[in-house]
Order: sequence, then C-alpha cells, then structure tokens
Amino acid sequence: MEKVASRFGLRAQAFRTGNAALHAVAIGDCSVVLQNNELPDMESRDCYWELRGISIDLPAVVTCEKMIAEDYRRFLFRGGPMTFIHQPVQYQHGERLLRQLRFELQSLEAQR
Repeated sequence: MEKVASRFGLRAQAFRTGNAALHAVAIGDCSVVLQNNELPDMESRDCYWELRGISIDLPAVVTCEKMIAEDYRRFLFRGGPMTFIHQPVQYQHGERLLRQLRFELQSLEAQR
C-alpha cells in the first residue's frame, strides 16, 4: 500500500496498535485509514467507533487476511467502514480502492 499511496500523493504510515493510529487521526495526520481487522491492543470494531468519534468524514477501510460473513455483518450493518480489502494487498486492488475513495492518481513527473 505504501507504493500505491505514494502514486496518489499520499503518505502511508503503519502503526503497531489501534491507540497509536487513533492518536495520528486525532492530530489530523491522515487522509484515509486502512485498519487491520486484528489489533493487538483493542477490538477492531472498538477502534473503528473511536475513530468515528474523532472524525466522521475520514475514509476508513478494514484490511483482513481471513474474514467470515459475521465480520462483514458486524461492521457493515452497523454503519461501519466504507469497504474491505484483503491482505496481502495487490497493487491493482490498492489503486482501485483509492480511486473509489475519490483520490486522484498523481503523474510520475509530479512526484519528482
């Protein structure tokens, strides 16, 4: 996702915990959140709802290796994330995701 984000002029940063990510969102250091479905310090749905308490308009996507139907229902039917993407994230899937979230692809010349 870091390569994909850079092509869109976005900076990707990984956090080890939900609390660290929530702090970054609180200080306004994010354009989009890609949240892992499994977090070491809190339930992913709790992290998501805390995120929504900080910023209701920030695009949020849950990433997952294995997700069952109950996981989808747990989020989507309760006003959850905009979408899900499976790990490992393929470049073309990451690009499609960012386009769906209305981010514009930057030209290679603009990145130099």
